[in-house]
Amino acid sequence: MDIKLGDRIESVDGFRGWVRYVGEVAGRREREWYGIEWDEEKRGKHDGIYDGYRYFECRREGSFGSFVKPKMISGRQTLGDAVMEKYSLRKENITGSLVVSKPVELDQLTLCSGQDL
Repeated sequence: MDIKLGDRIESVDGFRGWVRYVGEVAGRREREWYGIEWDEEKRGKHDGIYDGYRYFECRREGSFGSFVKPKMISGRQTLGDAVMEKYSLRKENITGSLVVSKPVELDQLTLCSGQDL
């Protein structure tokens, strides 16, 4: 999986966040770590500082960051996926709405300037 700074990820336990750091963490045996700023406010334990050194900065104020190993990331979420998830109409989000449409002939349309088509 090719994960880069700024990517959206999902952890193996279903939490989502932004990749804010990719690289080594001093004093840790594993060579590759991801610094994640979680969407969930209660998820992280810090704000990108580990053992007195700042590796990344969370954009929101608070402690929403974690360092995770690559095996703890289940996948990437593209910007398009994130937009669709946030703004797409889902059946569970629609309550009591009814949309009715009918065909309209082109000769019945009027341009904004008042000229008929």
